[in-house]
Amino acid sequence: MIVVPVKEGESIDRALKRLKRKFEKTGVVRELRARQKFTKPSVIKREHKSVKQSMFSACYQNKLINSITKLGKTGNAIARFFLPLQINISHESH
Repeated sequence: MIVVPVKEGESIDRALKRLKRKFEKTGVVRELRARQKFTKPSVIKREHKSVKQSMFSACYQNKLINSITKLGKTGNAIARFFLPLQINISHESH
């Protein structure tokens, strides 16, 4: 059970907002939606893999941008070349 103590002088809207936030953090609604239908294990793996890959790609892009900006004037010339490009890292074979 989620308990949200209401402080003196606190509005009900504020307390409801805290309750909603706590409820979202528990993940009950997410789990309920996931249990409404069966998802094949292969689909779950594929989704987790794509999430991991997109996180890796974003991390790689941030590291690249940070290393380029540390180079100074040379980095500015390199940045003008690389930053407009879409960096897409894919290890899937078609």
